[in-house]
Amino acid sequence: MVKVLFLVLMIFSSYVSAEWVLHHKTQSGTEFWYDAKLIQKTGDTVRVWQRMKFSTANRDGFKSIKAHMQINCDEYTYQNLSDTFYKDQNWTEADHTDTSHSEKQYIYPNSVLEHLADIVCKQ
Repeated sequence: MVKVLFLVLMIFSSYVSAEWVLHHKTQSGTEFWYDAKLIQKTGDTVRVWQRMKFSTANRDGFKSIKAHMQINCDEYTYQNLSDTFYKDQNWTEADHTDTSHSEKQYIYPNSVLEHLADIVCKQ
């Protein structure tokens, strides 16, 4: 019985390794989520995973994206480390992943990214 319980707990724990938190929803219905459990902070730099779910497919035909990004809280800049593009809204039908790092860019005031930076830089 103990072995069965241990096995059930191990299987269940693999499904709760992420804690996706909705942090913004646009008027058009696009939702932005971040993983509160996988935030990595080193000095002024934060690495965070963000998911975007579009209310309708974007211009490239994708319905959702999962992005790994690095935010510099001191400079107020960000850099995409990887992006995975999905054909569905549930992040299950991956089309492709782009792992080419973008150049550092400034975070615009009153943007979705500013809202995310405000959350993760304060942790």
